[in-house]
Amino acid sequence: MKKGVLIILFLSVYFYCGPKQRLVERYQQDGVEVVVNHMEPYAIKGAPTNLAIEEEFVIDTEQDNIADLGLTDIWGFSVDSKDDIYFFLSPLAKGNVVYKFDREGHFVRSFAQKG
Repeated sequence: MKKGVLIILFLSVYFYCGPKQRLVERYQQDGVEVVVNHMEPYAIKGAPTNLAIEEEFVIDTEQDNIADLGLTDIWGFSVDSKDDIYFFLSPLAKGNVVYKFDREGHFVRSFAQKG
């Protein structure tokens, strides 16, 4: 009898006083996994829960000074170890196809013509 009471007491303490982490609500829609995002985000132990994004600079291809450089039809970009930014244009572009910007977003030079 005492063992039964102790087991019930132990199980009730375990289930009612244990961690209260919600299950992540997921489902498949058209072959894509969808995770439901509630008003309060899920907290994972040891992982940061807040994300802050700050704008440092913008390279806007709709600005006249950038468009005058010929930076249009961008196919991709890369960043090197010095934080210089390289934009690669379509191989069908006229003129240079690689444009280099420094870490503050200022145009440095363009090079590598189609060949």
